[in-house]
Amino acid sequence: APSAYILYCNEARSKLPKGLKVPEQAKMLGAQWKALDEKERVKFEKMAGEAKAAIADAAPETKAKGKGANSEPKPKRAPSAYILYCNEARSKLPKGLKVPEQAKMLGAQWKALDEKERVKFEKMAGEAKAAIADAAPETKAKGKGANSEPKPKRAPSAYIL
Repeated sequence: APSAYILYCNEARSKLPKGLKVPEQAKMLGAQWKALDEKERVKFEKMAGEAKAAIADAAPETKAKGKGANSEPKPKRAPSAYILYCNEARSKLPKGLKVPEQAKMLGAQWKALDEKERVKFEKMAGEAKAAIADAAPETKAKGKGANSEPKPKRAPSAYIL
């Protein structure tokens, strides 16, 4: 929606002397806008408010911005066993480490972790995955799986015969 200043400029531009370049027009319009009395300014602010309301009424579902912003949010992925381990072990790391240093230490600790401890985190990851799958059963499986149908074969080309 155009602002009050833009609406004023659209109206006042026709009253400017002919032959002015755009920067000169902008300077003159800005000075006129600053010198405009409150009564005239309120008129343009009211027009801007009406234009903004008209646009909002015309398309209420376009308020979100960005790619795919109006679509449903994607469900979160279940954390892996490694991520769950990192979340728990990060608090035991020395303070003041940078993120890459933390990642190196956590990776080394994960590799050195005995099977009993690792199974604990893998079980937690399986439970988290099942909980997310139960919460959103309508998500579609992508790729070539049991649900996908085979493609029909193409007819042989006439050039090959």
